[in-house]
Order: sequence, then C-alpha cells, then structure tokens
Amino acid sequence: MHNSFITEYLLKIVFFEIFRKNVVVYGLPIIPKTKNSNIIVGENLTLISENYFSEPSVNHPVIIRILTSKAEIITGNNVSTSGGSICAASKIEK
Repeated sequence: MHNSFITEYLLKIVFFEIFRKNVVVYGLPIIPKTKNSNIIVGENLTLISENYFSEPSVNHPVIIRILTSKAEIITGNNVSTSGGSICAASKIEK
C-alpha cells in the first residue's frame, strides 16, 4: 500500500493548481501534466488506484491526463473514481 499522505502532498505541490480540502488518495495515480494546463479539484475528491481499497477491483491506476498546453480539468465537489481515466484536449468540467 502506498502512503496516502505522501501522494496527497505530491499532488498538491506538483499537479493541481487549486487544491481543496479533504482529498483522499489510495495508491499512486498517473497524472502527466503539460505546461500551462490546469487541473482544479473540488472538495472531497477520492482517487483509488489500488485493488485493496475497491470492492469491484481496479483494472489500472487512476489516470488524469492533460493532452494540450491549454487544456483544463475542473472537478466539482464529492468526486470519486476507482481506476478511472479522465483525459482533456480542451476542457472538462463537472
């Protein structure tokens, strides 16, 4: 099991432009980010990338990918994914 505290800290300082409170990360998500792109997350975000924490099992880690330099991914509050993928070429907003 990967240390959730370390993962959350890395996400805060490296990937997410605006990082709200109460973010829970199980395992290590894959989040390649291009320069000048934005990932903005709301409160109560849960990313599950390990089988141990997901009843139906996880086929692959969570992937949040920005495909172009000006793309954005913006999540609202109370978002959770188990082994899901979000990829943006322009903008995705929930």
